[in-house]
Amino acid sequence: MKEGDILMTAKNKFELKEVPETLLLPLWGRAFESQKENPFVFDAKAIEIVSKIDYDFSVFEEKLGEYHALSWSIKTKTIDEAIEDFINRYPKATVVHMGCGLDTTFDRVDNGEIMWYDLDLPDVIDFRKKIVPETERRKYISKSIFDYSWFDEIHFSKENNILFMAAGVLIYFEEEELKPLFCKLADNFLGGEMFFDTVSQKGLESCNDVVREVGMKNDMILWAIDSAQEIAKWHDNIKVIDEYTYYMKAPRRKDWDKELIETMDMVDRDKLSSFYHLRFI
Repeated sequence: MKEGDILMTAKNKFELKEVPETLLLPLWGRAFESQKENPFVFDAKAIEIVSKIDYDFSVFEEKLGEYHALSWSIKTKTIDEAIEDFINRYPKATVVHMGCGLDTTFDRVDNGEIMWYDLDLPDVIDFRKKIVPETERRKYISKSIFDYSWFDEIHFSKENNILFMAAGVLIYFEEEELKPLFCKLADNFLGGEMFFDTVSQKGLESCNDVVREVGMKNDMILWAIDSAQEIAKWHDNIKVIDEYTYYMKAPRRKDWDKELIETMDMVDRDKLSSFYHLRFI
């Protein structure tokens, strides 16, 4: 059996509510985009997982459509490239995916040497285990990201370094919850790096519009920030490596709809959403 093969024959009913349900949105987006003739990102594992979950994904397609599917796929590609760059520098690195949900990043970036930890709430990890089993190099941690005892379950060497990744997760929490998390990481993982996506104050409402559109709880997106330098002020050990807007690294394609490209340009121009890359020095 190959790393990450799915061990299931019957569909699993998805019964998680509120914030955990949002983990289905990027999964659907990757699967939807992957089934196009010329996808921006091809994620066979996402297609497979969607087919194994008893959930009406059609509501996402009906209410969100192509732009949002592509948006999540572009996020996927951007994060993949950031992780691959880190792995190229540290081939035996440790990667911790904070708030992993039903993400499939490991299946796309694994070089056969990295150590990978998927971290999420116990009910999410329990559901995930039914779909994607653990392996020797892909371990699950069933804890809140704010339960800092998970630090003790991470094994890595400073020589091989460690990368913390969060995709579409931190925005669901208040700043007063996140600030101690960043400070704890900065204290405990010197030399490590962190890569994640954010929304600005201006982009906050549009993100909440998306989750409301598909019938989820109002105002689930809570954290907005306009510059990575604001985070650097939280702790002397936090240094900004890079920050760039959401679509900056996505070349516009000729086969994309003109209105879709205009929306992407607007998101970048108004800095509605960005990616931040930090180092704990």
